[in-house]
Amino acid sequence: MVTENDNLSVLGYSIGLESDRRILDLIGNTAGFILPEVSFGNYGKRVGHIKVFPSEKDVFSDLGDGRYVLEGGYGINQLAMDSIMLSSRILEKSLVDDGMYSFHSSAISNGKEVVILGGGSSSGKTTTSVNSCLCFPNDISIYSGDRTILKGCKALAGTKKFHMRVGSIAYEMPELQNYIIPKETETPWDKIELVEPEKIGIHTDSGERDVKCFVYLRRGAHKKKIERIRDDRALLRLHDSVCHFSDSYPNMILGQRQPINIHISGQKMKERIDYISSLFKEIPVLTVSGDLQEMTKSVTELLMNGDEYEKYIKK
Repeated sequence: MVTENDNLSVLGYSIGLESDRRILDLIGNTAGFILPEVSFGNYGKRVGHIKVFPSEKDVFSDLGDGRYVLEGGYGINQLAMDSIMLSSRILEKSLVDDGMYSFHSSAISNGKEVVILGGGSSSGKTTTSVNSCLCFPNDISIYSGDRTILKGCKALAGTKKFHMRVGSIAYEMPELQNYIIPKETETPWDKIELVEPEKIGIHTDSGERDVKCFVYLRRGAHKKKIERIRDDRALLRLHDSVCHFSDSYPNMILGQRQPINIHISGQKMKERIDYISSLFKEIPVLTVSGDLQEMTKSVTELLMNGDEYEKYIKK
């Protein structure tokens, strides 16, 4: 196999990649769903090197000093995804070492501030963010699809591609069917489509932004409500959001079910807890309840002047 070299970079950290051109291209097309503000080129501090190639045997080798070999006979798509997962783990540790933290969240921006939307899987983070941008295409942009990097009280970067469930498209946002044709399935809420914002007519925003507030969504049969969380629940939710990637996911080479033994030190975990505590004192942590349209109204009112939303719904 003829291999080529490339560099995957995020926020001034670079990982060398050595692989077949097909796998490198797959990594380039897919990495933006997992890694924030990802680019290719030799930028910044080198923190790792991954050699990945198809093989009849499955091997995951840690050579030390941030060098890894990944080979397998389970298809180049999974090899590319495993490479992204491993890269994510390496980068996550490097970010934490320098006081930058990755939150499992979506985020919307008005160009100056961001509202960060947290919550578990299927809580409506991405759907609410996308719906907000569709409602206000000239005023609100996607800052992050699924993962947002913070340092202090500022957002530094976010993923610019995102996942959406077919059920969200088919039943809650049918206007997107002009861009995405969901396939018929028995369980559309479980089927995932990978979406690029520009392909559905919404804008993205990048750069350092102030964080206005965190919002944790309560989707379903609740009355529309915005409520501030003031007790330990807020700290736990922030902690769950920031630990989603660095402590539990991605923690495995999926094609081989091999664990990735890259750990954050106890001292860095303590520093992260101290950071979350200080963040809670500086930035409001809220819950928003309701269906999609009610949650959209709430988060857009938090980001913008509420009167603007009333102008929109009267159109």
